[in-house]
Amino acid sequence: MSPGMFAPKIFVYWDREGGGVGCLKVDENAAADASPRTLRLYVGAKSARGKLTACLSDGSAAVVTDSSFDFPSPADANGLDGTAVYTVTYAAASSGQTLTLRYTVDVDYGGGQVDLIGATLSGDPVTPTVPPPQIASISPESGPANTQVTITGTNFGATQGSSGVLFGEPASGELE
Repeated sequence: MSPGMFAPKIFVYWDREGGGVGCLKVDENAAADASPRTLRLYVGAKSARGKLTACLSDGSAAVVTDSSFDFPSPADANGLDGTAVYTVTYAAASSGQTLTLRYTVDVDYGGGQVDLIGATLSGDPVTPTVPPPQIASISPESGPANTQVTITGTNFGATQGSSGVLFGEPASGELE
């Protein structure tokens, strides 16, 4: 898979830390399995040192903390906030895991703030570990046209009623 925009769930909220200083926290969860992937977080800071913390849900790698991005000024010579890119390469020990990232204010130089600008993910796509449907029974086993049929089994998905089953020739209209 070529690098592209990555749109996981992103939670942004204010938290009071260190003597009542407001910190912007950005949590981002990325799917993880045994395939290596590279996540790039594009971040900003103003009057602050940012801190990135990354960990895998299965604990198969050490928690990583990086506070190297330091932008103590309210703006650069062009009046812009500071920006940086964190690159995180990861692979979990097993499928169905997540990589959790948190970018926070580590040091506030007065009115400090951090921002998540964007993210990209490269590597093999995560293959969902969804088991195929298993049919236990079909009742009745035969009947005339328009007979109601009940199919019982497992792994039909979290929501039923939005799909259909056809018997015989393909339908020429819509299923209801």
